[in-house]
Parts: sequence; structure tokens; C-alpha cells
Amino acid sequence: MGIRPEARHERLASASISGIAEGYAVRNRTRSEALAEIGQMLDGYGVAPDRHALILSNALQPYARGDDWKAPAVRELLIAAGASIDMARKIYAEIHHRRTTNPR
Repeated sequence: MGIRPEARHERLASASISGIAEGYAVRNRTRSEALAEIGQMLDGYGVAPDRHALILSNALQPYARGDDWKAPAVRELLIAAGASIDMARKIYAEIHHRRTTNPR
């Protein structure tokens, strides 16, 4: 078992948070609106407070390398919300490792 969230409600929360962050990056939301929505999403999906950093970091992992033009804004927002760039990079590496060692 890796560090990525496995519970369905946590994966859904992470995907939803990633969408909120993208909306912020393309200026569909203000920073305060996006942070409030992220908090509501974590609460709405019933994510335990001790899992918030993991879920936020999982939402950040696609942008951890900075390849996407939205990455700087997404990183800034999710780190402000409590994500860890180091954890996001570990999750990214775990995903990449799984795909290269066990392709679907």
C-alpha cells in the first residue's frame, strides 16, 4: 500500500479540489472563494482533519512538476490550503512507478 488515498470519498474529494484549483488558475474563482470551496469539499466528503494534507497533496500532484501553464497558480492555492509539495512529488513518483512497473 502506498501513500495515495485509497478510500473512494478521499479520491473524489481530491479530484473535486483539483477542479476548484483549476478554476482558480483560470480566474473563475477568487483565492478566498477557492479556499472556502476547498474547505467545504473536505467537510462535505467527510475527510478526517488528519488526512487533509494528504488529500490536498494528492490534488496537487499532477501540477508538482510545473509542466502545465496553470501549475504555479494551482500550487500556490493548494499549498496555502495545506498541501505539501514534497508529498505531492512522492505521490506523483508512486503513480509513475506503478504505471511503468504494472501497466494496465
